[in-house]
Amino acid sequence: MNKKDLSESDIKAMVKKVETLMQKCQALEEDIKTSEADAQMLMQAVLKEAFEGKKEKVV
Repeated sequence: MNKKDLSESDIKAMVKKVETLMQKCQALEEDIKTSEADAQMLMQAVLKEAFEGKKEKVV
């Protein structure tokens, strides 16, 4: 397919599609960063509980 084979509207449609996909990629990257942060906090909480143990009330 040559550049000559693509109409201006075809090119605009492809550009729009690429921009839409890039926005979705950016949103996924943000979701991944959030998930990684949540996983890190969870791991810290699990390790803290494992090494400190649950503190029991002495009555």
